[in-house]
Amino acid sequence: MVGEVVAAELGGAGDKGFAAAEGEEPLERRLEGVAAPEQEVVALAVAEAKADAGFAVETVARQHRLDFLPLFRERYDLLLWRRDAFEPPLQKLLAFCRTDAFATRAAELGGYDLTDHGQVRYNGP
Repeated sequence: MVGEVVAAELGGAGDKGFAAAEGEEPLERRLEGVAAPEQEVVALAVAEAKADAGFAVETVARQHRLDFLPLFRERYDLLLWRRDAFEPPLQKLLAFCRTDAFATRAAELGGYDLTDHGQVRYNGP
C-alpha cells in the first residue's frame, strides 16, 4: 500500500493520472513544506523517503536511480504558424531533430518514443 503520493504539476498528466486512480477530479498534491512540486522535487521526495511514490517522467526517475512504472503515454506537439515552418530557425530545429545525435540523446534519457516525431498532425486554414 502506498502512503504518500505526489504529482508533478497541477493539471498535468501525472496529476490527472493520480486523480483517475483515486476516482476524483485532478487536485494538486502537496508535500509538507513544498508547494506545487515539479518533477525534480517529486523525484527527490521519493529518493529521500518523504513520499512513497510520485508522478513524473522516466527521465527524472532514471536521473535519481528510482524505479519507474509507465502508466500512460503522453504526446507533445510543436504548434506553429504554417508560414514559420519554412523559416531558417525552425528548419534548423527540425533538421536537428532528425539527426542520430538527437535520437541517441532521447534514448539515453529514456521514456521518449520518437516513432512519429516530425509528423504533421494538423494543417489548419
